[in-house]
Amino acid sequence: MSDGWKLAAGIVIALLVGVAGGYLLGTLGKGDLSRELVTARSRAQSAEELGRREVARCEGERDAARGGKQVLLARGSLLRALVEVQGNNYGLAGQHLGEARRRLKAAEASLPRAEATRVAALFEQLAATHTLVMRLDPMARTHLDRNLADVERLPGAR
Repeated sequence: MSDGWKLAAGIVIALLVGVAGGYLLGTLGKGDLSRELVTARSRAQSAEELGRREVARCEGERDAARGGKQVLLARGSLLRALVEVQGNNYGLAGQHLGEARRRLKAAEASLPRAEATRVAALFEQLAATHTLVMRLDPMARTHLDRNLADVERLPGAR
């Protein structure tokens, strides 16, 4: 063999050894990286799920707080109506009852289903009490007391 062929063969062998060595070095850390990638993906998925659950919990608490605020404001309106009935001012008592009914309707939308049905029933009772107040019926005070006791049993009324 001539020296040129020997040199070319040496270069080809050196290149093949270099490529093979580079490939081996490149794949050496690939398994570790792929395991880290899988671990990172699972951590990211669990963090996203935890974030979604936390957002849902916070939204539920926010809605409950909004509903509680509306119930508390309805209770205040009922107390004002009771004071007005005591003072024989049935016109203002009717306005306060209307405000209490609006507040309860707003609370009904943001409370859980069990409390929302109680609020809906109380809303109907307030309608009957409102009718009594508009008729200047002295029994309106008794109904107002009963309605106020029912509102105080709702979550957020205290």
